[in-house]
Formats: sequence, C-alpha cells, structure tokens
Amino acid sequence: PPPPPPAFIGSSALFALYAALLAALYRAFNDEVREPYMDEPFHVRQTQSYCAGNWTEWDEKITTFPGLYAATALLVRGWAPGCELPLLRTVNLIPALATPPLLLAQLRLLYPSLSTTDALANSAVLSLLPTHFFFHFLYYTDSAATASVLLFLLLLSQQVASAGAPPERKRSIGSFGSSGGGGGLLLRLATGPLGVGGAAALALSIRQTNAVWLMHGVISASLTQLADGRSIDPAETRLLPASGALLLALPRKLPHLCARHLPVLSLLSGFA
Repeated sequence: PPPPPPAFIGSSALFALYAALLAALYRAFNDEVREPYMDEPFHVRQTQSYCAGNWTEWDEKITTFPGLYAATALLVRGWAPGCELPLLRTVNLIPALATPPLLLAQLRLLYPSLSTTDALANSAVLSLLPTHFFFHFLYYTDSAATASVLLFLLLLSQQVASAGAPPERKRSIGSFGSSGGGGGLLLRLATGPLGVGGAAALALSIRQTNAVWLMHGVISASLTQLADGRSIDPAETRLLPASGALLLALPRKLPHLCARHLPVLSLLSGFA
C-alpha cells in the first residue's frame, strides 16, 4: 500500500502530542486539586444526583441547562455508579480531544488555500487558548459547550458550501466526504436540516448562551445563501451583492431559508 500522505502524518503526530499533554496535565491537576474547585461543587452534585437515579432533583443555584450532567450520568453510571470527581473530570477530556479536529476541519473548509502546516498550526494555537484550555481539567460545561458549537458551525458551513458551490468545488469533512457509499450518505444526513438541528440542540442543552452562536450561524448561512450560494471563502465575500440586492432577494428566498433552518429556528424560538 502507498505510504500515508504527509498531511495525515503531521496531523496524527500533532494530535498525539496534544493528547499526551492533556493526559499529563489531567493527572497533575487531579493530584494537586483533589476537591471540587470554584463552581465544580454545583456541577458535581447535580451529576451525582443523576447518577443515583434522581432525575427530578435540581439545584436551583445552577443557571445552565442539564445536558452535560445527563449525558455524563448516562455515560458512566453503568460502570461507575458513584460518579466520583476524577471520573467526571475525565469526561471533559472527550470534548477536549474533539476540539483540534473540529477546528482543523473548519479551517480547511473556510480557507481551502491554507497550507496544511498553517492549518495545523492555527488549529493547535486555537486549541491551546488559555481561557478555553484550562477548563478541560475541571468538570465545567465550557469544554463540551465549545466543542458542540464547533460541531454545529462545521456542519452548517459544510451544508452551505455543498448547497451553493458547483460540484467541482464542493469540499468535504475528512472521510465523510466520499461521493458514494455510506460516507456520502452520512455526510448528507449530518449536514441536512435534522443533522444540523441535532448539533444545535446538543449545544443549547449544554449551555444556554450557545443560543447566541446558533443565531450567528443561521444568520451567516442565510446571508451566504441569499447570495446565491457562492463559496463561503472570506476572500470572496467582496463578490456578495450589495445590501439592497440582498433585501430584494429576501422575499423570494425566505421560505427556502426558513425550511432549511427550521430545526434551529424552532429551538431558538422555544428558548426565547
């Protein structure tokens, strides 16, 4: 078989290094901080209540939605009923590991001319943003909330690119982009209204302020689709029609836009 391409080798090596860094810092953090830190007591108690089967119990001091707590309880209660603090913190390593691939895929989609080296470097720098990276080692909603928003924006961007670009310019997300077989079907399902809506529901269930990012994504996608589905490359935004032309096109395209984004719009309406 032919050797793997350099891009695959580079991304795999960088991901392995990132995973090793997470593991080392996770162990050091848990050795040093053995008790719930800052707001962790609220998140930990609520999740442990769910782990004990008390699904109707709710701490009124918590201001976020229970998505992370419920998902964690369903994930670990079968083999670790106590849901102890170190295990709960481990759950946050899942979105932590998902963040770099999601960022890399989004960068490649938005900036197709970006070199592999630059894409990898930018995804690494963004993944290590201190105000984001620190919370991977606490049982907070930040890591899962960010990863879920990145997933939503990635699927939405892919939906817009696939719908608006000519066939020879359509771009795909990694191995999901195969034109035939299960990969192509999975891509179509994931980037369809229900797939994007599911990612939006996940993001909103983890943190209510993600509603701002959902609205941002819908508005950005709608503006691009109003411009007759041109490429979402930022370098090409100068080709978008003037605001007056966009307003003229709105009545004609509004039903299609509402149908395309109906699941997300329904979520936002219910949230409001």
